[in-house]
Amino acid sequence: MLINIIMKNYIFTIAFSLFSFTCNCQDFWEPINNPGAHIYDMTVDPLGRIYLATSDQNFGGIYRSDDNGETWQHRSNGIPYLYTRAIAFYRDSTLFTSLFSKLYRTSDLGENWQLVYEHFPEAISFDVIRCGFDSIILAGGENSWGMLRSVDNGETWENVLNLYNDDYQEHITDIAFGPNGIIYACSRFTNSWSDEQPKVYSSIDYGKTWIPFLILTTPSAFYSLDFDNNGRLLVGSWNGIYRYDFELNSWEFIAINSSVMDFQVVADNRIFLACDQSAGFGGVLLSEDGGDTYPIVLNSGLIYNSAGQFAVDGIGKLLMYPPGSSIIYKSQDTIITTSQKINDLDFRSKLLVCYPNPFNNHLIFKSTINQSSKVEILDQSGSCISTIEMQPLQEYLFEAANLPAGLYFVRIESEKQLQILKLIRQ
Repeated sequence: MLINIIMKNYIFTIAFSLFSFTCNCQDFWEPINNPGAHIYDMTVDPLGRIYLATSDQNFGGIYRSDDNGETWQHRSNGIPYLYTRAIAFYRDSTLFTSLFSKLYRTSDLGENWQLVYEHFPEAISFDVIRCGFDSIILAGGENSWGMLRSVDNGETWENVLNLYNDDYQEHITDIAFGPNGIIYACSRFTNSWSDEQPKVYSSIDYGKTWIPFLILTTPSAFYSLDFDNNGRLLVGSWNGIYRYDFELNSWEFIAINSSVMDFQVVADNRIFLACDQSAGFGGVLLSEDGGDTYPIVLNSGLIYNSAGQFAVDGIGKLLMYPPGSSIIYKSQDTIITTSQKINDLDFRSKLLVCYPNPFNNHLIFKSTINQSSKVEILDQSGSCISTIEMQPLQEYLFEAANLPAGLYFVRIESEKQLQILKLIRQ
């Protein structure tokens, strides 16, 4: 598969930390209480409860906070070892977690866990679990068990991706449910580099089969996946970001002297990057132009300049923990605010603006283009809640009083452009 990658000539140096908007004001980050165990994964349910998968011989296991991280409760009943790796919220009161080559499920918000999958005797590590498209649960692993799939609430599992190779171990690092029912996954090497390269995979049949979507000719490793507000696929790699434009059918590379471990895409055209120090810079970078450049460094308040994964708490503040650490940080301010500033730039760069965010009983959609567009409101599983046909420059009031609290997506599609927004129902 031949792919042309357009290189963006951005030169990254730590010197542009001078541009951080935390200068001359309070720190951007503040550490919050933590259980004291090494954190490997984090998720937030629709009602704002925070869950941690941790590993430690004394304090590891699953933790839950019902008060935005002020206090933590150990919730590992039914899990025999204190070495959990991944955790994901499914729906209702159900979550899944992994422990070595095992998968566990809770149906009561973590109070009790039961074993739902075990692979023996081969030692497999399932380091990522993702749920989407209403009923699909995927667990990313390594070697011959690269991907497991369940569509019956975790009762049965099917091995759908074999990554076995005699020379190296390839490991799935992230999974993303994308537009048009397509799922993406990315990988890295567990032990060493190889003449073969990690890949981005895609599935057009809801995770049943997978094919390579991006194969590089130069050494790299892929860690994270997301979609920007224009619907482009973002792939975090060892030394920057690969971005795929579905309309142009082309890749471009945004060079950053860092390993991009996670993305947090915000509806107002901001993108936060969690960066590990393994390739140079460590900490958090911010783009305010939709991901074309990342000139703002947000490291004030960090004990160590390293970042691993993001989440958004129940009141719209950004959560982050460094890779393998026991420290959790929270942004001083909300990154999703109760109102969005609408200016000329917004109208030129977006199909539609939507406010307030977070919202309560209603949303206002305002078309910013002189053509029709289709608006779909999706829940966290990807199910469509409502469809609106927007007329050119139309303003529309959407009644949202019956929607449960949680994360929602708005998909706006015009004749030639796609935009995706993330919203929170308080």
